[in-house]
Amino acid sequence: MAHTLQEVDAELPQDDLLATKLHMPPPRRDLVQRPRLTDRLSAGLRGPLTLIVAPAGWGKTTLLSDWRAAQREGAPPMAWLALDSEDNDLTRFLGYVITALHTLHPEVGRGLLARLHSSHPPPTDALLTLLLNDLVALTQDAVLVLDDYHVIDAQAVHQALAYLLDHLPPQIHLVIATRADPPLPLARLRARGQLAELRATDLRFTSDEATEFLNRTMGLRLSADDFATLDARTEGWIAGLHLAALSLRDRDPEHRRDFMAAFSGTNRYILDFLADEVFDGQPQDIQRFLLCTSILDRLSGALCDAVATAGAHDGPPSGGRAMLARLGATNLFVVPLDDDRTWYRYHPLFADFLRERLRRKHPDLIPDLHRRAYQWLEGKGLLAQAADHALAAADYEQAARLIEQVIAPTMWQRGELMTLQRWLERLPPALTRTRPRLGLDLAWVVLWSAQIDAIEPRLQDVDHALADNAEARLRLPRATVSAMRGEVAAIRAGLSRQRGETDAAISLASQALADLPRDDRLVRSVTTGLLAGAHLLNGDMVAATETFAQVVSLSRDSVGHTVTLVASGRLVHAQALQGQLRQAATTYQQTLKMATDHGMLATPAIGVAQVGMGEVLRERNDLEVAENLLWQGITLCAGWGGLAEVALDGYRALAHVLQARGNPDGALTVLQEAEAVGRDGNVAQYAARVAVTEAELWLRSARGEVAPPTHWAASREGASSPDSRMDYVGTLERLALARLQMAQGRFDDALRTVTRLLGAAEARGWTRAMVEILVLQALSLQGLGQTPQAMIALARALSLAEPQGYVRLFVDEAAPMVRLLQEARSRGLAPTYVDALLAACGATGMAVGDGAALVEPLSARELELLGFLAAGLSTSEIAAQLFITTGTARNHLKSIYGKLDVHSRLQAVERARALNLL
Repeated sequence: MAHTLQEVDAELPQDDLLATKLHMPPPRRDLVQRPRLTDRLSAGLRGPLTLIVAPAGWGKTTLLSDWRAAQREGAPPMAWLALDSEDNDLTRFLGYVITALHTLHPEVGRGLLARLHSSHPPPTDALLTLLLNDLVALTQDAVLVLDDYHVIDAQAVHQALAYLLDHLPPQIHLVIATRADPPLPLARLRARGQLAELRATDLRFTSDEATEFLNRTMGLRLSADDFATLDARTEGWIAGLHLAALSLRDRDPEHRRDFMAAFSGTNRYILDFLADEVFDGQPQDIQRFLLCTSILDRLSGALCDAVATAGAHDGPPSGGRAMLARLGATNLFVVPLDDDRTWYRYHPLFADFLRERLRRKHPDLIPDLHRRAYQWLEGKGLLAQAADHALAAADYEQAARLIEQVIAPTMWQRGELMTLQRWLERLPPALTRTRPRLGLDLAWVVLWSAQIDAIEPRLQDVDHALADNAEARLRLPRATVSAMRGEVAAIRAGLSRQRGETDAAISLASQALADLPRDDRLVRSVTTGLLAGAHLLNGDMVAATETFAQVVSLSRDSVGHTVTLVASGRLVHAQALQGQLRQAATTYQQTLKMATDHGMLATPAIGVAQVGMGEVLRERNDLEVAENLLWQGITLCAGWGGLAEVALDGYRALAHVLQARGNPDGALTVLQEAEAVGRDGNVAQYAARVAVTEAELWLRSARGEVAPPTHWAASREGASSPDSRMDYVGTLERLALARLQMAQGRFDDALRTVTRLLGAAEARGWTRAMVEILVLQALSLQGLGQTPQAMIALARALSLAEPQGYVRLFVDEAAPMVRLLQEARSRGLAPTYVDALLAACGATGMAVGDGAALVEPLSARELELLGFLAAGLSTSEIAAQLFITTGTARNHLKSIYGKLDVHSRLQAVERARALNLL
């Protein structure tokens, strides 16, 4: 049984959620019945989505109310959500959706609202997953209606709704009423027959419906000619007919003819004309009430009483509750929003008219009306709505007070940053200059949205406010001023890192940590994360991994699970880049467990970890699993501005995977997506990262075709010079340059290039880079005919790579590496590892000796699993060792049996030993 709204209201924070948004307007007693439409709505429940699209005034909401009233006993329960422009904040939107669905069944959304509005809410992806899990558990059909969806223009909201729509269980149906097609996968649903649609041509009144409405509902007795005129002018437009009927109702037949003669034009002109007619025919007290209360999105008697006394010179108007009831009784375009008729709203078209009339006739009243509204709303604890009216009243001091002291901390905790940014940017610059807390909040928001050009002006305002005896002037404790200066340094550290200025970022983050209070663990954790990211971009992978580990330790059990999970995910990524593949895999499992324990799977933090683990699996040649994991991680990270860099690196790793799997065109396509993500997210050196990856792909896919990478090298000549910076991107560029030099037969130049790199990589403990450098050094020496020296470099590369299980670093070098490995085998270098690498090279179609006797070469993951098989581990034990599911382990075993052409574990081990694979 569905919750009552009183029960739901008791669980909601009343300052943010208005229960009226969850009430479907009750059906009108004099409604024209339209079974041809309500039957189509009922039939549409067989698919996931019904879309009602029509301009304003075509009766979309009224039809839905009629449909609900006409449903027979046993029809699916319906949850209702009326949207407004404030719902463009994704966290706010999800809060309302969860609350609306909670009215369907007591188990839906239980606990989700508490998490969403906790001091440390989980990311939205986790909430979507948990919500879908609740919906899957429902045993009966249900309908969710989103009314006025056209007010939503936030891409994040559209993406979240599309995700929900793609994963809705069959018992849940979504109905969207809107003035324009929403950016959802409508074409796909339409092609699959999963979309029911009603449009303006469907909603227009037929002749019979219009006759019933005008003559029975509105009490008119129109002649055939009058009716034909109205029908022709309005073309079935319901709002136009309604306004026309109101104007005609009290006219005698002679004046009706005059009215009809003047009644012409488009819908917009008809509306203006009829609204004037309706409004001017009302008594003065109603006119004044309508104008004064038009500033309100929702009306109650008490709120109207507080607002409508503005400008009253002939005594206060009638009581607001009585006036609303009176307007409702006369069909004057007020819509009740709850069953008790406590809350109402004006029809949107009529509200637009009233506000324009108020602006033209009484502009001086508008600030006072908004001021009365925000004072009443603040007194009732409706602080978000109060802030909106304070801003509209241009009472910026009061708006700043509300935002700074009351609303902003809560919105930071709940993640409603878009709404907070919109409010802050509406305040005059003078206020953010004199109120450093507001300036800092705005600077943080702009930083996370990657609008880097807008950050420094905000920080300069804060600097100015904190200068010159700020403690006394602002009446702030010295410790608070010091902490604010620490935040300024932290934000500048983030800005410097976004610009690729890593030395400045490291210095500023260190300064910030010196100024920030020890007990401010949230800001300290974020700042330490910025410091770690700067170390990573600087190429100091040891410092990066150590610092990310500090963030995990600092944030755990103190500032919320989101910060900890993000840091843990970044740690996986950093460990993978550093070359600690086994430790990265362990950290990944710890991150997954942490997310599972806190119900936060499928979050951006897990996306970071998935990108890192995808790189680990790529290096180990487990390409199929790597591709799937990278796609998952990229999808999660790309939607979160602060993780655009991780998404970019995920795309780069994915490009290498796709090329290794024989899809070079797909690899180049994902690099185009990577460039877009990097550009939109203002990722440092994004173009250089994409370009160097593209050059690597060209060199590895067509060794004789070096024109594109040659052009790239010419464009990056300065960046790849011996004196250029040895940071992360610079190192990648030098490695690609060495490959190009080898492809051109310039082995001396290639050897000089990588030899310069080796010392820097050793000094920074960058193991992965050291392995790659040594591999290229060995290949360069081989090209020069210096085989003994090549074996020395290769032996060192093998000794560093074998403990971590590297495969692709060798296999990607193709035939020249096969010759080196065969030489290493003949010399007895790391025989087990070399045999495994040669077997993996066989997967690329190159002859590698005994491994070629296989039906199909084993992958690196299969070779690893084969070793556990020989050791006698059970399937579940193997799965635990490899951090995979038991089902995945069984699939690997099945593949091994097929490639070895055996049917049992014993046969598999014997066959592998015969082939020198064990």
